[in-house]
Amino acid sequence: MTVQPHYHKYDEFATIASGTIIFGQGEVIDESKGVAVSAGGYITIPAHTAHWAKCTQDATVVRFAPGPRELTPLKAGEKAPGNQPFKIVQAKDVPWEDAPGMVKGVKTVLQYGDPAKGPYIILLKFPKDIFNPPHYHTADEAVTILSGTMITGEGPQVSDAAGMSVNAGGYFIIPGGTTHWGRATEDVVLNRLGNGPRDIFYLDAKK
Repeated sequence: MTVQPHYHKYDEFATIASGTIIFGQGEVIDESKGVAVSAGGYITIPAHTAHWAKCTQDATVVRFAPGPRELTPLKAGEKAPGNQPFKIVQAKDVPWEDAPGMVKGVKTVLQYGDPAKGPYIILLKFPKDIFNPPHYHTADEAVTILSGTMITGEGPQVSDAAGMSVNAGGYFIIPGGTTHWGRATEDVVLNRLGNGPRDIFYLDAKK
């Protein structure tokens, strides 16, 4: 499948959850100048910049834009109003660092936005068997599992039996102020959108 040249009025941010997509910049499709981005990679496309895409296999994308959903197609010979370069990060090049305020071993990278204000998007990496104790955030969060499996549950009491197992491609929404916990049953990478300041409050302050 090929998505014809177009642009958006707002920045577009996309994380590849599965499959591979070739992204190209410009008003004309030229696959020799496209970049293939596979699962775990991500791309930022500036507002008003012409681009196109081609799926080389079935693919799932987690997409965010800080404004209304819209798309302006480009006819032959038309020019987009902007031409800022893409930012592409392949999965192997993700600059992981320790996740601030979280349990030891969790890694993160900021993908988009300002965590001090929101909205923002981060990736989080949980090693197998790591446990994230009961906690809450001020802002709502939307989580998509990119790889691996995580058991997540609501409330201050931890029970794997009462939790829900979420696999790659699944997602969950947690309202701000809602206590929840998570356990990685295998290595997990997830995409997390927060609609306000980034914070985390563990019920056990020693965590």
